[in-house]
Amino acid sequence: MSESTRALVALCSAAMPLGLAAGLSPAYATDLGTQQAPIAAVSSSPLFSAEVFSGYLAGIAGEYVYRVPVDGSKLSQLNWQIDNAAVLGGRLSYQALDWLSLRAGGWSVIASDNAMDDFDWLRGYNGFDSWSHWSSHSDTRLAKAFQIDIGGAARFYEQNGLALDALAGYRFLTTKMNVYGGNYIYSKDGFRDKVGTFDPHELGIAYQQWWHTPYVGLGATYTAGSWRVTGEVITSPFVVVKAKDHHNLRDLLFTEDFAPDWMVGVDLGAEYAVSERLSLTAKAEYQKYFEAAGETLAYKGGEGLVARAPKPAAGADLNMLMLTVGLKANL
Repeated sequence: MSESTRALVALCSAAMPLGLAAGLSPAYATDLGTQQAPIAAVSSSPLFSAEVFSGYLAGIAGEYVYRVPVDGSKLSQLNWQIDNAAVLGGRLSYQALDWLSLRAGGWSVIASDNAMDDFDWLRGYNGFDSWSHWSSHSDTRLAKAFQIDIGGAARFYEQNGLALDALAGYRFLTTKMNVYGGNYIYSKDGFRDKVGTFDPHELGIAYQQWWHTPYVGLGATYTAGSWRVTGEVITSPFVVVKAKDHHNLRDLLFTEDFAPDWMVGVDLGAEYAVSERLSLTAKAEYQKYFEAAGETLAYKGGEGLVARAPKPAAGADLNMLMLTVGLKANL
């Protein structure tokens, strides 16, 4: 073989793979494609989401007074009930890192039906049914009720549609109710011998609670197609509570401080994606603040501080259930 022939064969051998890759052999072209760098998967978590919701809320705030430092028995119990309340609220979420989301949310009651029952045991406590004084107030007005919650979720597990998050945050919740009118049964000369009514146009009692709650918890999310189911459990042993009770007819103001207290909250939710950007949401939220014990300061109009009862003369608790539906936008 001549030198020119050898050069021609070498040139054809070098050019043959290039020609095949350009389309002479589909199998070879496919093999080259498999050697390209893989394309990164797009995260299913949106960078930012905003949700508006409305729904129904029911709850009861408890106010308690005990004979301290006498014998510690129950002296008074007021049940402040929130019925058929309409709520309006919103939630925001920002995906700060692949594993960390920052969240904020809140709601406010815009309409409600309420009631209050006041029980007193001025002749000694021998079980709940031994009350000596009772009053019922159907005209109880919810002056305010709202909640603000800020926190974060750190994802530590994600596989096969299931994700788990560690939760931490701070929740502020307050309720205030005013009582007008009402009926009563009192024990004056005998046992439950006096029956009467209060002026329906006059403020009787105004009561407000403030709940400050730093919390931790655990969240779970399961995604399948267009559906997403969520659940969260939070708790706190460090709740700080304040309360104020104004007895307008007696010109008395009671202030109370409680700490620490326990709280537990449970949320269950579902989302359905109607498009890439929009989802319909539904959620049930329950929170329970266990009875807290604290001291009471009593102020008389024009006289200032007139009495002080040490802890645990006062008690307060709160239970709430909220059911909502909403619309969520993913950006």
